[in-house]
Amino acid sequence: MIYFGSATKVLFGISLNSSIIESVHKVKYLGVYFEQNSGHSDISQSFVKFFSQFNNIMAVLGKH
Repeated sequence: MIYFGSATKVLFGISLNSSIIESVHKVKYLGVYFEQNSGHSDISQSFVKFFSQFNNIMAVLGKH
């Protein structure tokens, strides 16, 4: 569970099938991480993955 826009702690718990759902500070959705308090997204891991795959393709095809 994640909530956005508030620095206060959640005062209630949510459970599913008798298991408590933990609160997290960051959540990944469609490959992008969203941060709890600000709602900002962190796409740095997406850039790292893209450039890694791009460099692998260039290594196979050559640098022409």
